[in-house]
Amino acid sequence: MKILRNDIYENLRMALSTLLANKLRSFLTVFGVVIGIITVMLIASIISGIDVSVKKEVESFGTRSMYISKYNPGIHIGRLSREERMRKELTYDDSVALSGLADRRALSSLFGYHQ
Repeated sequence: MKILRNDIYENLRMALSTLLANKLRSFLTVFGVVIGIITVMLIASIISGIDVSVKKEVESFGTRSMYISKYNPGIHIGRLSREERMRKELTYDDSVALSGLADRRALSSLFGYHQ
């Protein structure tokens, strides 16, 4: 047990003497660690802010909104099918016809018309 204590004290003395002998290197190391921690905290707070913003935006759509698109949502790999390419463009008249089914503001903003 006494040998273990002596080893710990000897290692601690060597570490302190190395730190005191190389002050600039010690300072730069600590400075680098501090900058790294601040960077990680900053990126985490930015991601958290973006997450809150996206959640608010999605919640603002409401439960009575209906979104209709010419193409199926999602990621498409390769060409669209012939049926998808031949679909007619959606118009404002289409949104008026659907206005009884959903919130008119959501449909009109989808089609690019604002009232």
